[in-house]
Amino acid sequence: MIRTEAVLVYVFRDHHVLLGRHLRGIGKGRWNGLGGKCAVKESAKEAAVRECTEEVGIKVKLNQPLGRILYHHPRIGDWRVTIFRTEEFVGQPRGGDEMMPRWFSVEQLPYREMWDNNRAWLHHVIRHHHFEGEVWLDAQDHLVRHTIMQVPRLSDLGGEA
Repeated sequence: MIRTEAVLVYVFRDHHVLLGRHLRGIGKGRWNGLGGKCAVKESAKEAAVRECTEEVGIKVKLNQPLGRILYHHPRIGDWRVTIFRTEEFVGQPRGGDEMMPRWFSVEQLPYREMWDNNRAWLHHVIRHHHFEGEVWLDAQDHLVRHTIMQVPRLSDLGGEA
């Protein structure tokens, strides 16, 4: 059973991707895409737009999601994360009390300061490929195993984008 629905958004500009260093909560100190939990009765797309505005002050335009990953974590339970990519946004990213944004070249991503599992699937986002899979993490947030597959389109997993 899925405990938490969440989203990640990767904003691209001129071969760079906007990442945010989390200043608190899950992922504190790590670079990641923008995003967070979906509110009750909120679609993944609505949550993604809201999170980008709340975290770094930009308004994004999103198409359909590129990926979905089911995360299994012994401490925080099961999360289904819907992943978006966009090049369309308005505003200048700014930091706040949740996150400090920074643009990174896609060739020089800070993988050592990101979640371990990002190496398994972030290349799909960079290349505009659809993907699905599952990730198992241990209690210290380290990758135990994963099954990530490129797919022609996302399957309907019961969640509306």
